Amino acid sequence: FGIPTAFNVYEDRPDVCGKNSEYGLMWRQNFGPWSYTVNYFHHFTDTPAPYAREPVLYGGLLGAMGIPQIVNLELEYRKVDSFGGSFDATLSDLPLIGSIILRLEAIYNHNNVFLRATGDPLLVPVQNTDNGAVVWEAGEPMPEPKREDDWMYAIGIDKMVLTDLFLSFQFIQSHIRDWDSTFVHPLTGKEIEDDERWFTFLSQKDWLNERMWTKILVVVGQHGDNWIQPQISYLFRDKIKVLVQGNFYGGAPDRMWTRFDDADNIALRVTYQF
Repeated sequence: FGIPTAFNVYEDRPDVCGKNSEYGLMWRQNFGPWSYTVNYFHHFTDTPAPYAREPVLYGGLLGAMGIPQIVNLELEYRKVDSFGGSFDATLSDLPLIGSIILRLEAIYNHNNVFLRATGDPLLVPVQNTDNGAVVWEAGEPMPEPKREDDWMYAIGIDKMVLTDLFLSFQFIQSHIRDWDSTFVHPLTGKEIEDDERWFTFLSQKDWLNERMWTKILVVVGQHGDNWIQPQISYLFRDKIKVLVQGNFYGGAPDRMWTRFDDADNIALRVTYQF
């Protein structure tokens, strides 16, 4: 109906106690130029999931139709078990490119929390990019949390050029098990895909006998959405470091990075080293 609805939103943060502890294990082993790790982490989700509690119904026609004017929403953090590993190897004397570092990382999340649109055309979460708060609007499907397994992996190549230019290329893919078309993104409210892919490029170089550093990070999604982060820093008198960094977003609408379209920024940071 697109009828405006009021909300009481409560964030249920975990209490500080033993049963809410997060813990993990890691095993690492080296074999000359090769190394690997095996990891486990029991932890809370980074983003809380919204659970609708008992709604408040007014009288009259709307109340008789079961349409709430006040909805109680509780944002809860749920625990997830993450299993992962990494592998890296230094490959030397390769034709044309010389030496590189090959990296592989993977993670499997058991009982991760996702959102599904239920079909009830009343509510949708919308991220306010100005302050990061989650607000709720009428006229879209109400999301409901669903626990599902997912996995992600990354393959990367690192290369040093002329001793002081660092280049890094990376491919990332994620996948949701038992995905269907009702899954929506928690920030945009738009449908998410069962497979998502990103490409990243990082370049770093020092100048003037390691007094000035430049860096640029480029992240591109599978639909052309992108995030570009240039950075330059300079060290004055071996004590004061000045850093200027930009963040610029663009590409296809309603995707991973374009939700920050109106949040392009340039930041200045000054640090004093004792």
